[in-house]
Amino acid sequence: MHFTGKTHALLVPSGARVICAQASGALEGGPPLPLPRRQFTPKPLRHVRFIVPHYVMRDPGQVLAVVGSWKELGSWNPSKAEQLERMPEDAWSTDLFLPAEDGLEFKVILVRENQGCIECVRWEPGRNRVLDLKHSAQECQEPLDVTCWWGIKPKDSSPSDLDAAIVAAVGVEPLVGLLDSPQPHEQEAAAAAMCKLACSKSSKRFWRGEIAAAGALPGLQRVADSFKATHAAREYASRTASKVQDAARELEKREKRSGRRWKKG
Repeated sequence: MHFTGKTHALLVPSGARVICAQASGALEGGPPLPLPRRQFTPKPLRHVRFIVPHYVMRDPGQVLAVVGSWKELGSWNPSKAEQLERMPEDAWSTDLFLPAEDGLEFKVILVRENQGCIECVRWEPGRNRVLDLKHSAQECQEPLDVTCWWGIKPKDSSPSDLDAAIVAAVGVEPLVGLLDSPQPHEQEAAAAAMCKLACSKSSKRFWRGEIAAAGALPGLQRVADSFKATHAAREYASRTASKVQDAARELEKREKRSGRRWKKG
């Protein structure tokens, strides 16, 4: 049978299997018909701003960078990591547009240039950070702020695991701000860090006074009573608030006494 590129109908006995096909020009020796192209829908992007609120750089030739599992973050290649820009008061930040998907893993690293190549000096300790953007794909004028305290992550929020030296290096005041963060994992990390300090054996009295002086007690009570906070965050905040209340009362008494002395003088 000679095919001409048209559809042919064959007479077959009753009950036989019928196979219909469109003959291509290739059967006549002509070029093959092009296959239909798949239509790809572009993935929505989300404006993300990575922020490291405080990191004192000892070497002026080094900078902070963000490296992660997606190509926009270098696919875990430190030489292709997105470098952060130094901001006032030793803060660091960078803006990126990332696919609005879940499961982005990343870390903050310390990099430097060596003979024209970017090399990693130090990886952030601990497990990878995870960023979920699938449910934040709505168009928004403001970027999504992702705050990254070096070495403090949600999974490190157990008082037995968190290194108090890291918190001591950045101070208590930045943690107070994290208690009002819209990100539950940041609230949990801040409450856990304060709990670690308030329950430390050697310097708990000092840190309870520092936490009270920083005005953290109202924030701790808000987290402890918030149904939006994680269960761990509520537990850490409640425990820390109970430890800090006595220090807050003592601080208030000292302020009243100093105020009376100032009036008498």
